[in-house]
Amino acid sequence: GGPPPAAPSLAERAQSAAAHYEAILAHYGRDAGVRIGRKHVGWYLDHLPGGGAWRARLLRCDEPAVVLAGLEEAHRQAETGGEAEAGREALAA
Repeated sequence: GGPPPAAPSLAERAQSAAAHYEAILAHYGRDAGVRIGRKHVGWYLDHLPGGGAWRARLLRCDEPAVVLAGLEEAHRQAETGGEAEAGREALAA
C-alpha cells in the first residue's frame, strides 16, 4: 500500500519529453525520428494549458532543435501561467 507517488512537476515532465524526443531521434535517425516523434510531442503538449497552439506549430516543424526549445518553452509558460501568451507567441512564430 501507501499513497500513490506525487505527479511529476512541469519541469520534470519537460525533461522527460525532451529526453524521449532525443531518444526517438537517436534510435530512428533525424528524418524518421522527426516524423515518428511528432505524435509523442503532440501527446506531451495535449495536457498543457496553451499546448494546442504549441502543438500546431511544433508538429509541423522539421528542425529538432526548434522542437526541443518549443517543448521547454511550452512547459515553462504553462508553469508560470503564461498559457494565453504562449498560444499567441506560438501562432505568431
